[in-house]
Amino acid sequence: MQENIFKELSFYDYYNELNDDTDIPQNSSYCKNIEGSDSRNTWIKSLCLKIEKNLIKLSNKTDDNHDQHCLYFTYWFYQQIIENAKNDSQKDCLLNVILKLLNVVSSINRNLSKNHCYVHYYSDVSLDEWKEMKDLHDYFKGYKDFKSKIDLHNIKKDDYCKYFTYIMKLYKSNINKCCACICKPKFLCLEKCPEYFKCEKKYYPYELLSKLKCDTIEQHENVEKLFNAITIDYNFINRMSSGLLNFFMSDPFYSTPHGSRLQKGDNKKKEIKRHINEGTNRKKIKYDENLKTPNDNSKRIHISYHRT
Repeated sequence: MQENIFKELSFYDYYNELNDDTDIPQNSSYCKNIEGSDSRNTWIKSLCLKIEKNLIKLSNKTDDNHDQHCLYFTYWFYQQIIENAKNDSQKDCLLNVILKLLNVVSSINRNLSKNHCYVHYYSDVSLDEWKEMKDLHDYFKGYKDFKSKIDLHNIKKDDYCKYFTYIMKLYKSNINKCCACICKPKFLCLEKCPEYFKCEKKYYPYELLSKLKCDTIEQHENVEKLFNAITIDYNFINRMSSGLLNFFMSDPFYSTPHGSRLQKGDNKKKEIKRHINEGTNRKKIKYDENLKTPNDNSKRIHISYHRT
């Protein structure tokens, strides 16, 4: 369903490039020990070779979108594992495969002189969650194209309705942890998951479902009702202790593929902080805006993928 929709969208060129099967190395020192345990797992070696090709190619790019390329590469990496391991019921074996592939990524990067792309992983992020993050990321990236392409006579209406209904479910289950909003002096939201979730009201899928007249539209509240439920009252925030405010505005490190690099929300934090303190004689609230980075080397991957 998603492939049928995405192939028409401009952002999907990133994935098309990563999926390209041309010029894949046939012999690789990085992948020589990565063979699957039996013939059913030939995809592991194939994926390893494709990883090598893509990392080298990304390293040689000269545009200014390196972080963007690396984010797509991260989502692509986990999606390849999810798609190829659908029938793999041995989670311990899958964990071993992921660890080997992550070691390959590290080894290749050590030999690249510039533009490294490392794949982040966390013990409390399952493959299901990686899939959800990718699906949300792709929705927001494709939103502008969705707006311009869909209409009441679209021959893919059923596909779009199913897709937006699925995204609506993800959107509503993630908005509370990814958006921290205040209503006064003006409405502002801090985006705590900037790599895969945008908190502007315009991105709420309700309008797209409504435009297509999807049957599921009646099951969902409008945008104002939804955001009222996740907006913190201005007067309540003014009564918060600095510790509670810091917790309220903290970035959920566990829910993003680039937690250690999440500085994108700092300006929004400062703007929200400024608005909180405007118009009050109380002592300004101070909080630590520096993110603490866990030691990735001490973590194990949590494997949990529910096959449908």
